Amino acid sequence: MTSCGWLAASISFATPACVSIAADTDQVRPPAVAGSFYPADAPKLRAVIQAYLSKATTRADGTPLAIVAPHAGYTFSGQVAADAFAQVAGQVVDTVVILGTNHTVPGFNGVALYPGRGFQTPLGVAAVDTDLADALIRLDRDVVRDDEPHLREHSIEVQVPFVQHLWPKARLLPLVVGAPDLGVCERLGPRPRVPGSRPEAPDRGQQRPVSLRGRRRRGKGRRTIPGSRAADGPGRDPGGRTGESQARIPGLVTSACGEAPILAAVEAARALGATQAVVVSRATSADSLLGEPGRAVGYGAVVFGRDLKKGGSNGPVPSTPGGAAVPVGPPALTPAEGAELVTFARESIAQYLQTGTVPLARTANPRLQYPQGAFVTLRQKGDLRGCIGHLVSQEPLLRTVGAAALSAALQDPRFPPVGPSELPSLDVEVSVLSPLRAVAGVAEIVTGRDGVVLEKDGRSAVFLPEVASDEGWTRDEMLGHLCEKARLPTECWRRGARFQVFQSQKFSEVRAR
Repeated sequence: MTSCGWLAASISFATPACVSIAADTDQVRPPAVAGSFYPADAPKLRAVIQAYLSKATTRADGTPLAIVAPHAGYTFSGQVAADAFAQVAGQVVDTVVILGTNHTVPGFNGVALYPGRGFQTPLGVAAVDTDLADALIRLDRDVVRDDEPHLREHSIEVQVPFVQHLWPKARLLPLVVGAPDLGVCERLGPRPRVPGSRPEAPDRGQQRPVSLRGRRRRGKGRRTIPGSRAADGPGRDPGGRTGESQARIPGLVTSACGEAPILAAVEAARALGATQAVVVSRATSADSLLGEPGRAVGYGAVVFGRDLKKGGSNGPVPSTPGGAAVPVGPPALTPAEGAELVTFARESIAQYLQTGTVPLARTANPRLQYPQGAFVTLRQKGDLRGCIGHLVSQEPLLRTVGAAALSAALQDPRFPPVGPSELPSLDVEVSVLSPLRAVAGVAEIVTGRDGVVLEKDGRSAVFLPEVASDEGWTRDEMLGHLCEKARLPTECWRRGARFQVFQSQKFSEVRAR
């Protein structure tokens, strides 16, 4: 059996007694954020964890010794968390050490060990390794048994379902590290060693997983994650620190929520022989299909270990460089690229309806990172079931398509929201739009080729290029219906209206019936 990554199961020490409450062997911590940070329904929770892990970044080569995982709601950070856990998936694990940060007990500056026998989630009760807990209490006087920092704390809780999914029989050692006191973290990290072992050269013949702790970046956060890469670890050098204290560094506008567990995890990994860290993935809440582009919290996945080499990836979360000019007339999409868009549109709808979460819009294909307008059309037995999109978008195309798919399924005012039972009967179409071009009059509009935007008297409406052909309309009939869609008189297009046209590439899924 493999022990936990940095607290060996056979440890035995005699140290002065520390101040602590007694262990409560019957106490189980109930979930505090199930139903808000992650699904409260067990099948939905299993489904979303499996969905995120199936799309996770490929495991880095080498020996992982600790991972960084974000601790926000799964809708926004679940994919990045899965990227972190994928780095250690498949290992044999007895006990997982989870280092969380303190959000709920002001003034708590120590290390709180949960005194009960387990953590409950919708997936069941994850048992606490009480033997290891007793050993750590004897070893480190900074550590106390205290349930208060745990009862409402989410940074540990959101990691537990991933542990339960990957290692159903693994036990936990849950520790809330209260403050970024370098002395406390330096003592905590390397303390749990087996007497007589050689921590400077861990046994390379067996895999030693894995200490975990939640962590997130705020703001743009591009300078926060790299600070955690240093082999010497954050906290050694003010120039390389990663944490809340960064907010006091002139010109630095990011900070990490969880500096204390970061420091302790780095010390633990170093004690096991870690020599480097690899940033596995990063994203922000604005990258989520349900995120707000103007407000963002950043998330990162990092692995500490030996001989690490970053593995493959399902693609970075795209971003448009600030101030960069967007070229006009992007290259046409290939059928394979169109199929990827259609697949992501369906996955976005299905994952939301089945779990209440959404996939992360990331791709290795730079063409799908290009900011471009798109519409998603849903049909049911040939009849329209929803159609919403964006004529122009500053967001990457893949994210635009995912967001449009959700809107078409849930927010088209002409139809009730799509229900889970309808998924098998839905057909998904994606139309990717060319840039808008103003025309002087209706004579320049070609039905079947041009999509049309009509604007008049503060109202507007749009038809995709295929609408006129599908309905069998002439140009004048199409323009009349466009006026009606804008809630204007049918003949409004004949005088004073402005027109823009665009073309589209349409992609439809091919599914076996």
